[in-house]
Amino acid sequence: MIRFEKVFFRYQENPVLKDLTFTIADGEFVGIIGPNGAGKSTMLKLINRLLIPEKGKIALQNKPLKSYSHKELARWIGYVPQDFSTTFNYTALEIVLMGRYPYQKALAFDSAEDIQMALQAMEITDCDHLRSREIHTLSGGEKQLVILASALAQQPRILLLDEPTSALDIKHQIHFYQILHKLRNEQKITILTVTHEVNLAAQFCERIIILKNGMIVADGPTANVIQPEILQHIYDIPLQVISHPLNNLPVILPDFRSS
Repeated sequence: MIRFEKVFFRYQENPVLKDLTFTIADGEFVGIIGPNGAGKSTMLKLINRLLIPEKGKIALQNKPLKSYSHKELARWIGYVPQDFSTTFNYTALEIVLMGRYPYQKALAFDSAEDIQMALQAMEITDCDHLRSREIHTLSGGEKQLVILASALAQQPRILLLDEPTSALDIKHQIHFYQILHKLRNEQKITILTVTHEVNLAAQFCERIIILKNGMIVADGPTANVIQPEILQHIYDIPLQVISHPLNNLPVILPDFRSS
């Protein structure tokens, strides 16, 4: 469980998050949406302790987040950033093995268990065939699967994903979210994903949190939050919400004719 209590954060003089209070239960699949600059990525970085709140409290499993060591936190939380880059041209397997650091001693070689867990993570994410490929030779979709596998190699109970499909085509976007859906159902992993792909979030996430100007303006079951009056207010465009003909989940249709 993740709990925010009156969390406030600013970059220099610019408030980014204001009085955030919410709870994420174990096993939830939560989509975090909202306009640019709403504070979505900052919220994930606070959970992963890449940033420290100016005010308020953040707890993980009813224990203050700040009380966890970095290795302890890495055994709980896997983080897939929006952008990944490396100076060295590691192989895909070497990248995934980096996710094993919470279980390794300083300067230790990869153990047989490390390699087994890394290969298992690559199999789960459908990228095991890439194990010998250098990371700089991979397509955007292939690279994202490798980074997801590296996060899974940490054996986390929580996955944080920051716009993981922003550079992918629709086929690879759907494939990526299908993998997340399977992880949530089979391994009961808690998933928080920041995305601008609102229709993807509506199809795969059971709960939606909408941020605007650093505040939560809507939070609840997907069907309750993905409503035209809410989204029109958030994005300031006319749109419709219809039911998908195959699964009755909400689908957003912007009015492309509007100026």
